[in-house]
Amino acid sequence: PFHRVSYGSIYDIKIDNNRFSVDATFSFQPQSSIMLLSHLNIVGKIYTHCNGCGDEVVKQVNESLDFLICNGIYNGFDEEFDIIETLNSSIDLEEILNSELELIISDYYHCDRCDGEYEKEF
Repeated sequence: PFHRVSYGSIYDIKIDNNRFSVDATFSFQPQSSIMLLSHLNIVGKIYTHCNGCGDEVVKQVNESLDFLICNGIYNGFDEEFDIIETLNSSIDLEEILNSELELIISDYYHCDRCDGEYEKEF
């Protein structure tokens, strides 16, 4: 629940499936009664495919990012942080983590064999 998050709260999540094998840590700092600053650290592996030949690619992930979580609809814009809105007064950490992993996996990846080939083209 959003209202139970206190300063310095830390939550660990592990995802291990056929697409991701990661450990993630969320930490929170309340900014106001409706806003939390969240820091997310993700470490592990993602399994995706080479955009050149289609072979499986395993990439190491070590990502840290900060974002705001608003309890309700956020009216405005923040130039420094992305904002995630919660509409039911609860924070679904697994959903947030999966969304961030999907963003990472949507990037272009090349296997070692294709990596040199694409560098030559550009």
